[in-house]
Amino acid sequence: MLLSCLPTLFHSVTSSTIPLNDGNQVPWIAFGTGTAFYQQDVQNTVKSSLANGFTHFDCAQMYKNEVSLGVAIRASGVPRPSLFVTTKLGPLQQPGQTAKTALHASLEKLGLEYVDPYLVHVPGDHAGRLKEVWKLEIHPYVCGITCNL
Repeated sequence: MLLSCLPTLFHSVTSSTIPLNDGNQVPWIAFGTGTAFYQQDVQNTVKSSLANGFTHFDCAQMYKNEVSLGVAIRASGVPRPSLFVTTKLGPLQQPGQTAKTALHASLEKLGLEYVDPYLVHVPGDHAGRLKEVWKLEIHPYVCGITCNL
């Protein structure tokens, strides 16, 4: 999706969002909670990020800090529709776990009713099942608990 809008991005880097194919907009810069913040409490960092104008937060199940991101978002007082929250599907490791049940677990950890995009983090983790996983991701989109694919 984002690749189709790269000409727009390079044409006008003063824009603060990038249009998606579904008509929604994604803030072009995000604060990521991975790598340096893996398994760490990100509340203070997210608070500072919000104070400095970030509205897009990128997290993932495998970063293991969705709980503290959600606490920071809720404590900020910033209306949820003003934020763009991305989370990503990790490996399905428990029997019976699906992309849908993993999304519900993320929503519970984040304390949010929806995320903006829900992405497959590492497609190779779902080798031979990626099509099945993708179909399970479309269902939450239709149900309104994720806003973009």
